[in-house]
Amino acid sequence: PIIAVPISEDIRVQIFNETRSGRNSSHEQHGMNISESHPGLGVADGLVDLESANLWMAWGGFQPKVNFTWSYSWEQDEDLSLDGFTSWAAVLSVRIPLFTGLGNIARVQKARWMLRKSRMDFRNIEQNLNMAYRTTQLKFRSAAKRISSAQKVLEEAEENLDIMQNRYDVGLVSNLQLIDAQVAHRDANVNMINALYDYLLAKVETARARGELQHDIYEYQQ
Repeated sequence: PIIAVPISEDIRVQIFNETRSGRNSSHEQHGMNISESHPGLGVADGLVDLESANLWMAWGGFQPKVNFTWSYSWEQDEDLSLDGFTSWAAVLSVRIPLFTGLGNIARVQKARWMLRKSRMDFRNIEQNLNMAYRTTQLKFRSAAKRISSAQKVLEEAEENLDIMQNRYDVGLVSNLQLIDAQVAHRDANVNMINALYDYLLAKVETARARGELQHDIYEYQQ
């Protein structure tokens, strides 16, 4: 479940400073590509390494297998005196896969195809992750601009409410006009709160799409 925590005045000031000073463009400094340490890329890269190792193992089926055994013994007689004879033996065996060639060829071809497929999957995953990151980046920029727009509307609503309140106090406007100004101020404040939450969510989504959740994301919770 998502619990909406009230946005304090300190958090508002912090967000306003970010959007006005340009700190909201910190994600653009990383470029338009995702982080190399993205978990999705790590999994895809691991599959490429695995298929590469499988290809080397498939090529191993064509290699001859060499086995060498050596033994040495001494005092091979029935008494305990050191007058016995010694012997040694050495065995060298070479196994060449002559009758498994077709199977080895099939395994190598399959391993090559799987390696090629894993590399294509890696490129596709990288492209999809980059596209998702760019989408969230655009959403983040839009949320920052909406804060600036909502702030201007809220300031105008507050100024209009003050004017209507002063005029109502001296009897220049009706009660209905004052209520309309109060409703407009309330709506502007709600839009401002929504813009702030959209900004925070877009910031987290952008960091997540890039593959890294930075520490400054959680400063708002402290």
